[in-house]
Amino acid sequence: MPLSLVLLAFLLRTPAAFALDPAPAVIHATPRTLDPEKSADHARKDAAVVIAVEDYASIPDATDAKADADAFAGFLTGNADVPAGNVLRLDNPSAAEIRSALVTLKGRVRKNGTIWLYFAGHGGIDAEGARVVLPADVAPEFASVTGVPLTDLAAAGQGSKAARAIVVVDAGFGGIGRNGEELYPGNRFEVLSAVPVPADAKTTLWTATSTAEASALYPEAGHSMFTYFAVGALRGWADGELGTQSDGAVSLGEAQAYTNRLVRAVGGPLQKPVKELRAAVAAWPVSSKNIGPGPTRPEIADLAAVEGARRIKAAQDAALAEATAVYKQLPPGVDRPSALRSFVSRYDDAAIVIDGLKVPIVVPEVGDARTEIDSLERADAAKQGKKKKRGKGKAPPPPPPPVDAVSTAACDDLVKLEPAAMVGQLTEANLNCLEARIAQESQQTERDKTSRVLMVNAEGRGDMGEWMRLAARHLEVIDRSDPDLCYRYALLLSRGEVEDAPASLRWIDYALENKHVWQGPTYTQRVYALLGLRSQVAARLWLDAEQTYVDERSEDNEADASKWRGTAKDSAREWLDYARVSNQPTQEPGVLCRSAAGNEAFCSADAPAADPAAPSPP
Repeated sequence: MPLSLVLLAFLLRTPAAFALDPAPAVIHATPRTLDPEKSADHARKDAAVVIAVEDYASIPDATDAKADADAFAGFLTGNADVPAGNVLRLDNPSAAEIRSALVTLKGRVRKNGTIWLYFAGHGGIDAEGARVVLPADVAPEFASVTGVPLTDLAAAGQGSKAARAIVVVDAGFGGIGRNGEELYPGNRFEVLSAVPVPADAKTTLWTATSTAEASALYPEAGHSMFTYFAVGALRGWADGELGTQSDGAVSLGEAQAYTNRLVRAVGGPLQKPVKELRAAVAAWPVSSKNIGPGPTRPEIADLAAVEGARRIKAAQDAALAEATAVYKQLPPGVDRPSALRSFVSRYDDAAIVIDGLKVPIVVPEVGDARTEIDSLERADAAKQGKKKKRGKGKAPPPPPPPVDAVSTAACDDLVKLEPAAMVGQLTEANLNCLEARIAQESQQTERDKTSRVLMVNAEGRGDMGEWMRLAARHLEVIDRSDPDLCYRYALLLSRGEVEDAPASLRWIDYALENKHVWQGPTYTQRVYALLGLRSQVAARLWLDAEQTYVDERSEDNEADASKWRGTAKDSAREWLDYARVSNQPTQEPGVLCRSAAGNEAFCSADAPAADPAAPSPP
């Protein structure tokens, strides 16, 4: 088998996933400390406010925010030469206290001095869609979130005597905290606006995140990932980062470039700190007391390996703990068999997502559930056998009533049926009534709703074979405009026999035709996932066709292998192009593209796109 196919066989062992090894070789790597440096030469014109909101009253805490603020304050009084008396420190302030500090800051800075403003904590989106930092007294209700807008922080230098203002914000704005927990369970912030660019040329705004990603923790260092490398960069690690010779000083552009590189190298590709695009501002000197170089390349590789293994282990532990909790809460009695089947359906193919890649996990309770299902089925079969013996010679049960004889009372209110359907508990009368309703109903919307209740019931019962049958009927006969349903049906088809793969491609295309239903981050994430699924299904068909040609060399088999290789190549290139323009992971699409194409040139960013009509982020 060609090497490219061996590689593909490895990639396709699990759908849309690399099988990452969570236990790399033992590595000895410890992050450097950020102990403050002492300075005797003070920039007496400068003033600073350092804010840490770690202890929130109504939402999860921002772990290590105080340690981050300590590190930044240490940089200010050490490397940046700001007098300690000119640094105002706020721990867990209210919104009013933050606003008051901004006024104080303007009064403390002297003519031609520098304003420094640092915030560590949570961020969010207010009712107007603006990015805000969340004070300690933020409202506990999702709909009532208010905070201090980033635009107010970026205006810290306006009306003051300062020559420049440097605003650093370590926060995420998508509703996810530093530990990966939801700040408002069940709710995510829809981050559609970009980080605001300060209106005046004497202010820069440097944030830990660009879109809706979280500002991740770096537990090994006791800081957030962003602040750890940003403070290190400002203290001298970034000297010479932009290719110039080290000169003992660090510019804003050097610090930001270094921080971005190290955050993504050690913490993963999802977090993207903001970079200053104005050349004159990026050239500002931010530190002249260089304490020496940062981690070496081998040290960075070791730190990345240790942190990657930690993130995988943490995600695995959380997923397994969730599965264990769900299993322990399964109901006893008559509802248990259905609940067990639902549990197996949910966790049989479980996986975690790390840096955009799926890592399969094995849930031990799935085996326990299967054993219990088998035991219950055997007991039920034995019970039914006894009943048949006792009832020998009796007339068989009557056939189900014809469609026109089914009572509509069993399904006249679909909303009332939904709770029972969600746990797979619709009665035979309910099911017969719903089927009759689909056959008799003339309105498209009612047929759609009725069909969905049947699909929900099949899934609640754990009968995915029945769900597939109902989904196929829904899409073929009732409506195929729901991209989520098309995607899910295509995904399940892709996990079946290779004969189902062409049908999977068909429904992927239907989902992409209706992608306009999605908006914002949902759009980019799901289009990326669909293009990835299409690429892997096409690669599977190519792999199968290639093997068929190896086993039986004929012109037809050779043509099939060539056709599917072309499909796999173009699909992977389209996925790779979209990953690039939407700033999503390019590693896996790049591997698939190069494997199918057989060369690097076809997959380079400079090569013509495989499909000029590839979907772009809205």
